[in-house]
Amino acid sequence: MQERQRWSGAKRNLVPGDLVLIVDNTAPRNSWVIGRVLQTFPDRRGFVRQVRIKTKSSCLNRPITKVCLLPEADAGCGATGTDDDALTSA
Repeated sequence: MQERQRWSGAKRNLVPGDLVLIVDNTAPRNSWVIGRVLQTFPDRRGFVRQVRIKTKSSCLNRPITKVCLLPEADAGCGATGTDDDALTSA
């Protein structure tokens, strides 16, 4: 028997300020719109089920199944953008 992938583990709730991609099934992924979460709407158990998103041109309500959370870049992970030290030490 195979393990069921859906809801098998807890994931982080979206919070205001998160950067997300808005899923559009009619468009290719590289043209999905980026937005920022303004407000979350949790259910009775405290899980976020819907979010209000601010895009460049509008404000939308979307279920969390139609948004993809974008991970933030770590400040300590080569944020300078130069790899000169790596090239000279090799």
